[in-house]
Amino acid sequence: MTNWQFIFAMVGVVIAIFGASWLNTHQIDKRFDEMNKRLEEMGKRFDAQIEALERRFDAQFEVLRSEIRRLEDRIVIIEEDIREIKADLKRLFKPITPN
Repeated sequence: MTNWQFIFAMVGVVIAIFGASWLNTHQIDKRFDEMNKRLEEMGKRFDAQIEALERRFDAQFEVLRSEIRRLEDRIVIIEEDIREIKADLKRLFKPITPN
C-alpha cells in the first residue's frame, strides 16, 4: 500500500464517519420534530378534554344554582306561612289578665 492509497483510505474513513454522524443528527432532528408534533396534538386533545369538562361542570353548577334559587323561594314562602301562623295563634290565644 502506497502513501497515497493510505491517505485516500483515511480520508474515506473520515468522510464516512462525518457522513454517518450527519445522518444520525438528521435522524435525531426528524424524531424530535415528530415528537414535538405528537406532543402538540396531545396538548390540543388535552385542552379539548379540559374545555369539555368545564362545560359539563358549568352546566351542573347552573342546575345547582337554579335548585338553590328554587329552595330559597320555598324557604321565603314557608317563613311567610310561619309568620301568619304565629299571628293567628297570638290572636286566638290572647293572654287573659286577671282583674
